[in-house]
Parts: sequence; structure tokens; C-alpha cells
Amino acid sequence: MNNIHSVLDVLQLPSPIQKVDFSEWIPYGVEIFFKRDDLIHPMISGNKWRKSYGHLLRFSQGNYSGILTFGGAYSNHLLAVAAIIKEMQIPAIGIVRGEIDIHNPAIQFSQNCGMHLIPLDRKNYKNKDISSLKQIYSNIDFLNYYVIPEGGGGKEGMIGCKSIIDEIPFEFDFIVSACGTGTTLAGLVNELPDRVHSLGISVLKGEDTLISYIQSLTSKKNFRVIQGFHFGGYARFTSELIMFAKQFMSETNIPLDYVYTAKMTFAFDQLLKQNYFPKGSKVVLLHTGGLFNAAIR
Repeated sequence: MNNIHSVLDVLQLPSPIQKVDFSEWIPYGVEIFFKRDDLIHPMISGNKWRKSYGHLLRFSQGNYSGILTFGGAYSNHLLAVAAIIKEMQIPAIGIVRGEIDIHNPAIQFSQNCGMHLIPLDRKNYKNKDISSLKQIYSNIDFLNYYVIPEGGGGKEGMIGCKSIIDEIPFEFDFIVSACGTGTTLAGLVNELPDRVHSLGISVLKGEDTLISYIQSLTSKKNFRVIQGFHFGGYARFTSELIMFAKQFMSETNIPLDYVYTAKMTFAFDQLLKQNYFPKGSKVVLLHTGGLFNAAIR
């Protein structure tokens, strides 16, 4: 059954919305909610599902042999796509940056789902150059595979963000999300009325193309990208961040991954304490998932 409905049948949609009464936030008089996209599915969750949706629609409308995508050895994106193609029962190729470690549980999971993993050296991977692979794997028609960009970006990646806004049954003033490529933030901005402000918390160090990329995807202006909460760079974190995430988890029962959502929540905490959000305002924090690797260990 190679259609998108086979995936939708195993997802929890709409994802829950949880009101948060974190003790440190109560004095500031702001209503805070977490959009729990981490609960959509153990593997196909958060913005990995939202950004895959538009690409799956395009795939279903075409006559493709399968899906081809890219990711690192511990890529949450690869894991999500692997789980998706298992449900859809379609072929898939994952181009993996660097070498493939067969003892890596993320690699094992992807292979068990039926994804054909192919290593690509870092130089060629940077340019997504698969021309050399055509000679080695002459039996694969790479050209007839639908290509999902690394992380599920692009205009198709924005399509699934519409349902995030549709699933929030009340008016709110701010929505806050972690920001890697910027695709999720652009999708949110595109669907929101101008009165609602979107904040993207960058998890990257020294990234100067994020805003221009978002501007290339939307003509709307009601967003802001906030830098300075990368904790050393992408996928890096400190003891301060770990302690914050553990305290937050103990009070709210909301797990935070250290790559994206913990940094976003910490940034919100700091902005709140600087009175960035007016008293009486409603803020939605978007949980973008990222708990996949923890789930398979």
C-alpha cells in the first residue's frame, strides 16, 4: 500500500496541546502552551513529519520508483523517512554522510525498515553529488527516485506546517520554534495572521543565511530569528542546558532533546524573564520532536 494514508493511519493527529505551569514562569503572567508534536509517533514525529508531508504528497502524485534522501549517521530525518517508507511499503535510498557503522542503532533501524543505505564521502556529500554512485550502483535508476532534500526542506517542506496552526483551537499571540534550516518557521509564518509573531531560536553557530532563506520562502514579515542560544554549535550542549532540561522535565513531564527543543525552551525562559512577552499574552511553544535516537537505544 504505497500511499500516504498508510502513514496517516499510524499517527496521532492532531497532536496534543499541553498547558505549562512551570514554577519559574508563573510570576510573569503569560499563558504558555506546548504543542506536543513529539507525540505524533515514536519515529515519525515533530517537524520531521510536518516537513515530510508535502514531499509525500508530491511523491504520491508522480510515477516514481521510490524515495531518495540524505542524512548523517544519526540523522533524525533519515530515521523518520525510514519509518515512513516501511509503512508505505516503497523502496528508499538513504545517502549517508561519511562511513556507515553497522553497529550504530540508527543505521540498524533504517536498514530494518527496508532503506538501502549508501555512504558518500564528505566532500561529495556537501554538494549532494551522487554522480559517482551511478557507476558503482548501475542497477539503480537514481533519476526516477523522488528526492527529499536533507531535513525535508524547501517549499514542499512548508506544506505540513499549515496543519500545526489549524490544530490550535484558540487565538494566541506568539509561536516559538527551534530553527535549523528555517523551513518550519517559514511555514508557520506563511499560515499565521500578521498580528501573531513567530520566533525562531537558531540552534546554529555563526549562521548568517537563515533569515535570507526564510525570506526566500515567504513574503511575510511577522517573524524574528534569535541567535545566541546554540550552546557551542549544532548538536552541542552544556551542563547548564542539561540541568535546565531535567528540571523542566521533572515539573512538566515534557522531555526535551538537547539539539533543538531544549535550546528553544531555554531561550524562551530567558526572554520571558527579560519581559519580552507582555503580561496576559498567550504563547505556543512548538515541540519539534528530536527524541528518535533516545527511543531506539
